[in-house]
Parts: sequence; structure tokens; C-alpha cells
Amino acid sequence: MRFSSRVDVSEPNPIILAQRKAIFNGVKLTKLNDSNPTSHGLAPQCLSGCYTADPRGPKEIRDILSNFINKRDNRTEKSVPPKLNPDQLYVLSSTSQAYAWLMMLLCDAGDAVMGPTPGYPLIESIARLQCVNAIPYPLHYDGSWTIDIARVR
Repeated sequence: MRFSSRVDVSEPNPIILAQRKAIFNGVKLTKLNDSNPTSHGLAPQCLSGCYTADPRGPKEIRDILSNFINKRDNRTEKSVPPKLNPDQLYVLSSTSQAYAWLMMLLCDAGDAVMGPTPGYPLIESIARLQCVNAIPYPLHYDGSWTIDIARVR
């Protein structure tokens, strides 16, 4: 199968290389990003109820989240910003999905986004998949993380 030339996947990334080395050396690895419930002992008969997909995420979760934010920030119908409605929220499956959606929404092909270093490790890969350039900028730590604005410019 041939993949799009938008992303060069001819060389394995450093994480895959480290994983292969660890497995070769007999290290037992645990996948913390596995979203398949059946591989963790949750067979279909253990899962109750019917599943109805909502592209914004489960309504119950959005209700809880909006109530939390409204209470934390003392939001009301007349406050600025106003009370948050659960239908204004999206609960996504991962940080990667959130970055991808934002890049699709806000960037055209060839645009650039800046990402801090250290920072989310998949920004460059996600940006390439969205035909967007990723420009790293350094963060400095001296008790708290700061941006050297002069170096960013």
C-alpha cells in the first residue's frame, strides 16, 4: 500500500526505534494508549447500554465539564464571558485529535504553527499530516517555564 507523499514515513520515528530496542532486550511494555476495551477484559457482555455516537462527546461529560467551569469561574447568563453551555464543548478522544482538528479548522495548507520545546511530542507529525509547517521555539525553565520572546521573533 502506498501512503500519501504529504508525510515522509520512510524512516521509523525515535519512539518506535526505542520500543523495538526495548522489546528486543526483553523489556515488557504496557500500552497506555490502547482504547480497545476487549483487550483489557471488558468483553461486550460486560459493557452495558447502547452506544449512540455524538460527535461532540458524551452529553453527560459535557454537562459535568460545563457545570465545573461555570462554578469555578462564577459564570452566569450575564457575566463576561457568559455561562458556558454544554453544546459549546467538544470532548475529544485525545490531544492529538484536538490538535488535528484545530489545524484543519484554522490553517490552510502551507501555513505554519509554532510549538514549544519541550512540548507535545506529536505536534510536528500532526502538522505534517495537515500539510502545515511546525516551527519549534524553546522554553526555558528557571523555577517556572518561560518563553524568550526575543528568540521567538
